This record gives sequence, structure tokens and C-alpha cells, in this order.
Amino acid sequence: MSTLTPEKRVEDALLTYLTEINAYAIKNQASATTGKGRPDISACINGRYVAIEVKHGKGTSKTTLMQYNHLIRIARAKGLAYYVNNVEDFKANIEILLKMSTSNWVKVTPDMCTPKVFLSNLNGLLHKYTILRINKKGEILALKTVNGSIK
Repeated sequence: MSTLTPEKRVEDALLTYLTEINAYAIKNQASATTGKGRPDISACINGRYVAIEVKHGKGTSKTTLMQYNHLIRIARAKGLAYYVNNVEDFKANIEILLKMSTSNWVKVTPDMCTPKVFLSNLNGLLHKYTILRINKKGEILALKTVNGSIK
């Protein structure tokens, strides 16, 4: 019987895959000096910085506000912030992600981000779109994906 948590299994599979595609990837360890909320994995894929927040594959795990803040800071710095709960979807999207045009991104509207429902809607966005970035105007954009394919 395996003692790995479902999230740890997803994380290990991601790290294995990233090694297979010759990406530079490290597991970020939380500590008193690094603080809370950092993405689980930092990677460089084809010259692009990709931050990966890993959740278990059941789709019920939620991103905390601190985790979200880190993903947004990374996206504002022109990195890619990726929420992963399914390794196969990540594999299917990563090549497209690195080659895509701006037409594949949708603007996150204010009604998705009002303070009252902000974190709830954010988690819905992350589950629906999985990838966030910031455009030159400072607007939050989400990649339109459904089960590993651009919609």
C-alpha cells in the first residue's frame, strides 16, 4: 500500500514528465524563511518560467489566497502560473501553451473577482481554465482549456 498522498502522486508524475521533456524543474519546499503559498514546482520550459500549483486529481482541492497571490505575482512578472490537478491535461496543454497566440486568452471580468466571492470564483476559474497570466494593461487573463484542449 502506497503512503503517498494523492497530491504527492500528481507532483511526482509532473516532476518525472518535466524531466522527460528536458525542463528544469524543482520542488519548492515551504519553510519559515520562504513563507507560505509558494507554488509547489518551479520550472523552466523552452525558456519560459512556469510556476505550478499542484492539487490532487479529484478536483475538490482549493487554492488558498496566499497561493493565488503568488501565482498572480508570477503572472505579473510575465511568468506562467499553472494550476494542475491532472497530469494528462498538463501534458496535452504544455506544448500548446508555449506556442499559443494571445487569441486563446480570455479576460477575467470584475464580477469574477468581487471581494465577496473572490476566492470562490478564483478556484472555479483555476479549475475551468488552469492557467493565468497578466497582460500589458495589468488585466488577469485565463487560458481557455477543456480537458487538455484549447477551446
